[in-house]
Amino acid sequence: EALEKGDLYMSCGPEISDITIDENVLKITCSDAKRITLETHARYARIANAEGENWLNSAQFDLTDFILRANGNPDAYVRLTVTAPDGTYACSRAYYLNEL
Repeated sequence: EALEKGDLYMSCGPEISDITIDENVLKITCSDAKRITLETHARYARIANAEGENWLNSAQFDLTDFILRANGNPDAYVRLTVTAPDGTYACSRAYYLNEL
């Protein structure tokens, strides 16, 4: 069912528990991470890094600049990568602008 809906992600260990988008702000909740990266089709990226042993378990990214740059491009997407403290990672599926 999740595969048919497109509600899935790839993981070598970390868990992505929630991704929401509200008024151009993307929020992710996940297991402990040393880095959370938002990537797009247009080399626009944002990174949230943990400091020391204070691991991340959530992050927020303002998509306003990206949406303006995409200017209605139907191929414009965002994708998230969560990197765990041990170096394993999880990647979300691509979320296209028309889904936001």
